[in-house]
Amino acid sequence: MDASAPVHITIGDGGNQEGLLYEMVDPQPKYSAFREPSYGHATFEIKNRNTAYYAWHRNQDGYSVEADSVWFHNLYWKSSSVASI
Repeated sequence: MDASAPVHITIGDGGNQEGLLYEMVDPQPKYSAFREPSYGHATFEIKNRNTAYYAWHRNQDGYSVEADSVWFHNLYWKSSSVASI
């Protein structure tokens, strides 16, 4: 993995009135790392100049369950003269 590469996050959890699409899980294409037919929402929290936290929550059953998450670290902010937030 290239730590200097940009990261793109795309979610499509709006749902539809016909219900969840279970057919999109099997067969799963090789280019797709993970698929889950669920409703949910995501949060992206910028903690300070160096760190951010992304979490995806599955909530189609009425409960907000954190199903996936990742920490992002800024490798380019090197200033020691500015205090962190």
